[in-house]
Amino acid sequence: MLNHDQFAKVTYISNEKTGFFALQVNNTVQQGCQFFNNYRHRSNEKLLLNYGFTCDDNPLDSYTVKIGLHKDADPLYDQKRELLDAANLTLEHYITRQDPVPASLLHTMRILNSNEDELYFWNANRATDEPVSVRNEVTTLTLLKDLLMRQLHKLAFQDFGADLALIRSGKLGDPMRHIVAYRAGQAQLLADASREAVRRLAEYEKMSPAVHLRPRYFQPARYFASGTQAMEQYNAWARDVGIFVGGNVAYSLDADGLPYLAATAPIQAGDVVLRFPQQQLLGMENLSARVSYELRQWLCSARGHRHLSQCAIGSEGCLVVLLWRESKRTDSPWKHFFQGLPTDFKTAVTFPDEELECLEGTYVYEEALNLRNQYAEELADIGSVIPSRLLSQGASPRTITPDEYTFFKTLVQTHVPANLVDPAYDQQENPVMLPLPLMPRHHPYIKLSYSVDPADGAVIARTRVALRHGDEVYDGWGSDQTHDHVLYAGACFSNETPNPIPATLPLELQVPEDGLYDLRVRCLDKFALGTDHFLSTTCLAPSLLSALRVLLCDDSTTELQDLLASDSTTPPGYISTENEAAVRENLRQLIDGLSTQMQQLQAPAGHAASSTWPLCAVYLDTVRAILAASAAFCKRL
Repeated sequence: MLNHDQFAKVTYISNEKTGFFALQVNNTVQQGCQFFNNYRHRSNEKLLLNYGFTCDDNPLDSYTVKIGLHKDADPLYDQKRELLDAANLTLEHYITRQDPVPASLLHTMRILNSNEDELYFWNANRATDEPVSVRNEVTTLTLLKDLLMRQLHKLAFQDFGADLALIRSGKLGDPMRHIVAYRAGQAQLLADASREAVRRLAEYEKMSPAVHLRPRYFQPARYFASGTQAMEQYNAWARDVGIFVGGNVAYSLDADGLPYLAATAPIQAGDVVLRFPQQQLLGMENLSARVSYELRQWLCSARGHRHLSQCAIGSEGCLVVLLWRESKRTDSPWKHFFQGLPTDFKTAVTFPDEELECLEGTYVYEEALNLRNQYAEELADIGSVIPSRLLSQGASPRTITPDEYTFFKTLVQTHVPANLVDPAYDQQENPVMLPLPLMPRHHPYIKLSYSVDPADGAVIARTRVALRHGDEVYDGWGSDQTHDHVLYAGACFSNETPNPIPATLPLELQVPEDGLYDLRVRCLDKFALGTDHFLSTTCLAPSLLSALRVLLCDDSTTELQDLLASDSTTPPGYISTENEAAVRENLRQLIDGLSTQMQQLQAPAGHAASSTWPLCAVYLDTVRAILAASAAFCKRL
């Protein structure tokens, strides 16, 4: 049967017992009706290639988009190839009538158009296919639009309506009729996809002025403590104990006198640049060996525990105490490391009260107050667990002060490499610090990866990317979130080029205290949504929208029961028209309320020129930009 139809009236049935094929009628047919065959669900491209014909107005038609990625032309080829493979993405995609800009095509182009910094984001967030930055999204949509327009012009005509008229006229014979039908279908698909790319690009470009922050990085100057002599002494010590490997990195001072770790020779991705012998690690095993036996017993076995991490003050509290004691010793083997530390951290926790109040209503404000209370309680616990005479330094009766505890607590929280524990212990809760001076210009996508050498327990640092001579080696402070920078490091890195940092704003949703409370909580748990979410400058996260859909289900319907009864574990992307309207309105009100609150915050009298207000100002600018972008996204829902 030569005549194909997408909705065939017969189906082939194989009978293994008789060894025959049979044709089974799919529905009732009238006498004289033609039985159409079906060559499976195929586009006109496949039908023309394999069977020599096309279908007019084929609803399953598609256009194949092939994207190039060339190893010799792209220095980031290997990283991009790895990310594409991890996400099961190929370089061939299909545009259809139902999906003119498929998510797989868009995500592939986002990765291919990523710069070095954006690739760090994809590596750290492989489960997401959300935009990484406005820069990347605008670039991706622009290139996609240009690609589609070029392909449309290659078809050598502008008016595919004329082709459709030719087909309907019946004047074309085979094979020309099928050629024109195929060409018209391809043009229609390209035109639809081009319009969609242009529409999305226009929305992003319209939104861009609201989210483009000044490419500015701010951190109080007195955070740093260094000098040429201190850096030279540290470099010499690091070479002597084997920390610097191959002489390809060393500390230098920039024009402002700030220290930074720089490549002194070309370095390939994956090269070992730092190696910390086990005896040089600032872990609890090495540090506790240098305190009195009695104090060690108080921290460990005297309380009936084998390991420091099981002490009442916890592993982090123990490490803070031990670091503080060691920093006061003149004979410390790590004295060159301690001498290079700043005298204090100017973080949100230590901001003067009147300046912290400038951030009232923000996540940083609430969390800074919580951390102050937490640190005070931890210090009180230490005083109740360990006798003050054991904490005192030598003949001096002085013990650790609140400011000192906050300093070393911040040091531990921000400069212990992620997932790196003391190799002297089996437990995973024993953090270890590396005797590496603080690198002031933090980058959320660090260029170093750390691992433990199983042969000797040394910690090895490898570069994640290739570096040229003179390139700075960034370290990270454990998070790529803007609020964490301000909280723990006293720094703020604004969003956008040349270093696109995904600026985010924490958002905690409230579960309505009504008769459906338990059902809503069960739905959130089923879809792993929770109530802690983020607003960002790049998009409204699908998880946030799904959580709102659950929380705003109408109590007069069975929407929640239906969600719980379904077999799907995919978070709901749509429940009902009424529910979507409620999501839009509630999200708009939430964003408008936060925006109004942010506009009212300003510098207190007499503090506009202080050392911390500029940091607050940059952070508030970031928050306002996030809210402006979120408001723009909300209008698109």
